Amino acid sequence: MTTTSKLIVIDVPEAVALVRDAVKARGAGYVYSPVPLPGYKDIPGWTPCTYANGDEPGCIVGTGLYERYGVGVEELQELDQDLDDTEVISLEFPARFDVSDEAREVLAVAQGHQDNGKPWGYALTEAEQAATQYDV
Repeated sequence: MTTTSKLIVIDVPEAVALVRDAVKARGAGYVYSPVPLPGYKDIPGWTPCTYANGDEPGCIVGTGLYERYGVGVEELQELDQDLDDTEVISLEFPARFDVSDEAREVLAVAQGHQDNGKPWGYALTEAEQAATQYDV
């Protein structure tokens, strides 16, 4: 993790480490189960994945932010407030983070597999594979 003037830089290796920490916390076989957000638009058969589930971290990226950087649950809940744009590619991370486009893509691979019901260990493996396309 690179920190410059309290700015946390998340590059590709750091994105993989974030996902790895989430998997370490919940286990490789963990399968995320989304929790409905109060007030979210009704789309039959679909529940959005959230960065926080109640009073604990939620999705793989939310859990990684919590485990690796100590991002609090209240701050994760704030990430869920932009209900039309909770995808990690366009997520507005807290101001103390500088997340590269390539890191966002690696995180999106992990999140996408999680959102499709895959175990977090599988999501990590796919994120690690995606990271190999970048010269780091």
